[in-house]
Amino acid sequence: MPVEQHSDPFEDRLGAALRQVGGSFDPHHLAALTAAGQARGRRLRLRRRAAIVGSTAGLALVGVGGALLSLPGDGSPDREQRSVATAPTATAGPTATPEKPRPSAPEKSVPVSVDGDTIGQTLAGLLPDGLEVVARGAQEAEFAYLVVDDGKGRSLVQINVQPGMSDVAGQLFGADAETLPSGTKVTTSQRPGEKGGAGVVMWTADTIRTDGLRVVVSAFNSGAQDTAATRETPALTMEQLKEIAVSPKWLALR
Repeated sequence: MPVEQHSDPFEDRLGAALRQVGGSFDPHHLAALTAAGQARGRRLRLRRRAAIVGSTAGLALVGVGGALLSLPGDGSPDREQRSVATAPTATAGPTATPEKPRPSAPEKSVPVSVDGDTIGQTLAGLLPDGLEVVARGAQEAEFAYLVVDDGKGRSLVQINVQPGMSDVAGQLFGADAETLPSGTKVTTSQRPGEKGGAGVVMWTADTIRTDGLRVVVSAFNSGAQDTAATRETPALTMEQLKEIAVSPKWLALR
Protein backbone atom coordinates (compact mmCIF):
# COMPACT_ATOMS: atom_id res chain seq x y z
CA MET A 1 0.00 0.00 0.00
CA PRO A 2 1.62 3.28 -1.05
CA VAL A 3 2.58 5.73 1.72
CA GLU A 4 1.35 9.23 1.28
CA GLN A 5 4.21 11.76 1.28
CA HIS A 6 3.44 15.03 3.04
CA SER A 7 5.26 18.16 1.93
CA ASP A 8 7.02 20.15 4.65
CA PRO A 9 7.03 23.90 3.83
CA PHE A 10 10.22 24.48 5.85
CA GLU A 11 12.09 21.77 3.97
CA ASP A 12 10.82 23.12 0.66
CA ARG A 13 12.08 26.64 1.49
CA LEU A 14 15.43 25.34 2.74
CA GLY A 15 15.98 23.29 -0.43
CA ALA A 16 15.14 26.23 -2.63
CA ALA A 17 17.56 28.48 -0.72
CA LEU A 18 20.40 25.97 -1.03
CA ARG A 19 19.81 25.57 -4.75
CA GLN A 20 19.81 29.35 -5.19
CA VAL A 21 23.12 29.73 -3.31
CA GLY A 22 24.71 26.85 -5.24
CA GLY A 23 23.66 28.33 -8.55
CA SER A 24 25.18 31.74 -7.73
CA PHE A 25 28.47 30.38 -6.34
CA ASP A 26 31.51 31.72 -8.27
CA PRO A 27 34.36 29.17 -8.86
CA HIS A 28 36.86 32.03 -8.56
CA HIS A 29 35.66 32.66 -5.02
CA LEU A 30 36.29 28.99 -4.23
CA ALA A 31 39.92 29.30 -5.33
CA ALA A 32 40.39 32.41 -3.18
CA LEU A 33 38.89 30.69 -0.16
CA THR A 34 41.12 27.67 -0.67
CA ALA A 35 44.25 29.85 -0.89
CA ALA A 36 43.24 31.76 2.21
CA GLY A 37 42.72 28.51 4.11
CA GLN A 38 46.15 27.25 3.12
CA ALA A 39 47.78 30.54 4.23
CA ARG A 40 46.01 30.36 7.58
CA GLY A 41 47.22 26.78 8.04
CA ARG A 42 50.82 27.82 7.38
CA ARG A 43 50.54 30.67 9.92
CA LEU A 44 49.19 28.31 12.57
CA ARG A 45 52.06 25.86 11.98
CA LEU A 46 54.63 28.67 12.30
CA ARG A 47 53.02 29.81 15.57
CA ARG A 48 53.14 26.28 16.99
CA ARG A 49 56.84 26.00 16.08
CA ALA A 50 57.58 29.39 17.67
CA ALA A 51 55.75 28.33 20.83
CA ILE A 52 57.81 25.13 21.03
CA VAL A 53 61.08 27.08 20.56
CA GLY A 54 60.01 29.65 23.17
CA SER A 55 59.15 26.92 25.69
CA THR A 56 62.55 25.28 25.17
CA ALA A 57 64.37 28.60 25.64
CA GLY A 58 62.32 29.31 28.75
CA LEU A 59 63.30 25.98 30.28
CA ALA A 60 66.95 26.71 29.52
CA LEU A 61 66.71 30.10 31.26
CA VAL A 62 65.04 28.50 34.27
CA GLY A 63 68.00 26.16 34.52
CA VAL A 64 70.43 29.07 34.38
CA GLY A 65 68.38 31.01 36.90
CA GLY A 66 68.42 28.08 39.29
CA ALA A 67 72.20 28.03 39.11
CA LEU A 68 72.42 31.76 39.84
CA LEU A 69 70.06 31.46 42.79
CA SER A 70 72.45 29.03 44.41
CA LEU A 71 75.08 31.73 44.89
CA PRO A 72 75.48 32.83 48.50
CA GLY A 73 74.68 36.31 49.66
CA ASP A 74 71.37 36.77 47.78
CA GLY A 75 67.98 37.35 49.31
CA SER A 76 69.03 39.22 52.43
CA PRO A 77 67.68 42.81 52.62
CA ASP A 78 70.38 43.82 55.11
CA ARG A 79 73.56 42.54 53.54
CA GLU A 80 75.13 44.49 50.72
CA GLN A 81 73.50 44.47 47.31
CA ARG A 82 76.12 43.45 44.76
CA SER A 83 75.64 46.27 42.27
CA VAL A 84 77.61 49.30 41.11
CA ALA A 85 78.22 51.68 44.04
CA THR A 86 75.32 54.13 44.24
CA ALA A 87 73.60 55.85 47.12
CA PRO A 88 72.32 53.26 49.66
CA THR A 89 68.58 52.90 50.08
CA ALA A 90 67.37 55.06 52.95
CA THR A 91 66.96 53.23 56.24
CA ALA A 92 66.94 54.39 59.82
CA GLY A 93 70.10 52.67 61.00
CA PRO A 94 73.54 51.88 59.63
CA THR A 95 73.42 50.47 56.12
CA ALA A 96 75.86 48.64 53.92
CA THR A 97 77.10 50.12 50.65
CA PRO A 98 75.84 48.66 47.36
CA GLU A 99 77.37 45.41 46.25
CA LYS A 100 79.02 44.67 42.92
CA PRO A 101 76.95 43.84 39.85
CA ARG A 102 76.88 40.24 38.70
CA PRO A 103 79.31 39.53 35.86
CA SER A 104 77.80 38.42 32.57
CA ALA A 105 79.72 35.14 32.68
CA PRO A 106 79.55 32.74 35.66
CA GLU A 107 82.37 33.16 38.16
CA LYS A 108 84.82 30.32 38.39
CA SER A 109 84.62 30.43 42.16
CA VAL A 110 82.59 32.37 44.67
CA PRO A 111 84.75 34.35 47.15
CA VAL A 112 84.15 33.45 50.77
CA SER A 113 82.40 36.30 52.61
CA VAL A 114 84.01 37.70 55.73
CA ASP A 115 82.12 37.25 59.03
CA GLY A 116 80.45 40.47 60.17
CA ASP A 117 81.38 40.11 63.86
CA THR A 118 85.03 39.56 62.95
CA ILE A 119 84.94 42.70 60.80
CA GLY A 120 83.59 44.70 63.74
CA GLN A 121 86.28 43.40 66.09
CA THR A 122 89.01 44.22 63.59
CA LEU A 123 87.60 47.71 63.06
CA ALA A 124 87.57 48.34 66.80
CA GLY A 125 91.22 47.32 66.99
CA LEU A 126 92.15 49.83 64.28
CA LEU A 127 90.52 52.85 65.94
CA PRO A 128 92.86 55.62 67.09
CA ASP A 129 93.39 56.23 70.80
CA GLY A 130 90.83 58.32 72.65
CA LEU A 131 87.73 56.76 71.10
CA GLU A 132 85.31 54.77 73.23
CA VAL A 133 83.04 52.22 71.55
CA VAL A 134 79.56 52.77 73.01
CA ALA A 135 77.57 50.56 70.60
CA ARG A 136 78.21 48.03 67.87
CA GLY A 137 76.45 45.73 65.43
CA ALA A 138 77.03 43.55 62.39
CA GLN A 139 75.36 41.58 59.66
CA GLU A 140 76.07 37.92 59.08
CA ALA A 141 78.79 38.78 56.57
CA GLU A 142 80.69 41.70 55.03
CA PHE A 143 79.25 44.55 57.14
CA ALA A 144 79.67 45.94 60.65
CA TYR A 145 79.34 49.24 62.47
CA LEU A 146 80.49 50.92 65.66
CA VAL A 147 79.26 54.00 67.50
CA VAL A 148 82.21 55.79 69.07
CA ASP A 149 82.58 58.80 71.34
CA ASP A 150 85.68 60.88 71.94
CA GLY A 151 84.02 63.11 74.54
CA LYS A 152 82.71 65.50 71.88
CA GLY A 153 79.63 63.52 70.87
CA ARG A 154 78.73 60.20 69.31
CA SER A 155 79.88 59.25 65.83
CA LEU A 156 78.72 56.29 63.72
CA VAL A 157 81.44 54.36 61.88
CA GLN A 158 80.43 51.64 59.39
CA ILE A 159 82.51 49.34 57.22
CA ASN A 160 82.10 46.89 54.36
CA VAL A 161 84.70 44.23 53.52
CA GLN A 162 84.01 42.54 50.18
CA PRO A 163 86.29 39.96 48.55
CA GLY A 164 86.19 39.16 44.84
CA MET A 165 85.43 42.61 43.42
CA SER A 166 88.07 42.68 40.66
CA ASP A 167 85.54 42.20 37.88
CA VAL A 168 83.85 45.54 38.64
CA ALA A 169 86.84 47.58 39.80
CA GLY A 170 86.69 49.68 36.65
CA GLN A 171 83.08 50.63 37.35
CA LEU A 172 83.71 51.53 40.99
CA PHE A 173 87.03 53.35 40.67
CA GLY A 174 87.47 55.87 37.87
CA ALA A 175 90.51 57.62 36.47
CA ASP A 176 90.51 60.05 39.41
CA ALA A 177 91.21 57.26 41.95
CA GLU A 178 94.53 57.39 43.76
CA THR A 179 96.75 54.35 43.13
CA LEU A 180 99.15 53.42 45.93
CA PRO A 181 102.56 51.77 45.29
CA SER A 182 100.98 48.43 46.25
CA GLY A 183 98.45 48.84 43.43
CA THR A 184 95.56 49.51 45.81
CA LYS A 185 93.13 52.12 44.48
CA VAL A 186 91.66 54.70 46.86
CA THR A 187 88.85 57.24 46.57
CA THR A 188 87.59 59.58 49.28
CA SER A 189 84.42 61.65 49.56
CA GLN A 190 82.67 64.06 51.88
CA ARG A 191 78.95 64.56 51.33
CA PRO A 192 75.72 65.19 53.24
CA GLY A 193 74.05 62.30 55.03
CA GLU A 194 71.33 60.43 53.17
CA LYS A 195 68.97 59.24 55.92
CA GLY A 196 67.26 62.47 56.93
CA GLY A 197 69.30 63.50 59.97
CA ALA A 198 69.59 67.29 60.19
CA GLY A 199 73.14 68.48 59.52
CA VAL A 200 74.56 64.94 59.18
CA VAL A 201 77.62 64.50 56.97
CA MET A 202 79.19 61.29 55.68
CA TRP A 203 82.93 60.92 55.14
CA THR A 204 84.08 57.84 53.21
CA ALA A 205 87.30 56.09 52.18
CA ASP A 206 86.74 53.43 49.50
CA THR A 207 89.58 51.07 48.54
CA ILE A 208 90.20 48.02 46.38
CA ARG A 209 93.33 45.87 46.30
CA THR A 210 94.83 44.17 43.28
CA ASP A 211 93.34 40.83 44.38
CA GLY A 212 89.82 42.34 44.40
CA LEU A 213 89.39 42.87 48.15
CA ARG A 214 87.31 46.00 48.66
CA VAL A 215 87.16 47.84 51.99
CA VAL A 216 84.81 50.82 52.43
CA VAL A 217 84.80 52.82 55.68
CA SER A 218 82.40 55.69 56.44
CA ALA A 219 82.05 57.95 59.47
CA PHE A 220 79.23 60.32 60.45
CA ASN A 221 78.91 63.28 62.79
CA SER A 222 75.98 61.60 64.54
CA GLY A 223 75.39 58.36 66.39
CA ALA A 224 72.72 57.40 63.81
CA GLN A 225 72.07 58.50 60.27
CA ASP A 226 68.45 59.49 60.88
CA THR A 227 69.09 61.70 63.92
CA ALA A 228 70.42 65.24 64.01
CA ALA A 229 74.15 65.85 64.06
CA THR A 230 75.69 65.62 67.51
CA ARG A 231 79.02 67.19 66.50
CA GLU A 232 80.47 69.34 63.73
CA THR A 233 82.51 66.60 62.04
CA PRO A 234 82.85 62.80 62.36
CA ALA A 235 85.12 61.44 65.09
CA LEU A 236 87.54 60.09 62.43
CA THR A 237 89.40 62.27 59.97
CA MET A 238 89.63 61.43 56.27
CA GLU A 239 93.24 60.34 56.74
CA GLN A 240 92.30 58.03 59.62
CA LEU A 241 89.51 56.47 57.54
CA LYS A 242 91.97 55.87 54.73
CA GLU A 243 94.49 54.26 57.09
CA ILE A 244 91.82 51.90 58.42
CA ALA A 245 90.72 50.91 54.91
CA VAL A 246 94.22 50.08 53.65
CA SER A 247 95.31 48.24 56.81
CA PRO A 248 96.95 44.86 56.08
CA LYS A 249 94.82 43.33 58.85
CA TRP A 250 91.93 42.98 56.40
CA LEU A 251 94.00 40.61 54.30
CA ALA A 252 94.09 38.12 57.18
CA LEU A 253 90.28 37.85 57.18
CA ARG A 254 89.96 36.39 53.68
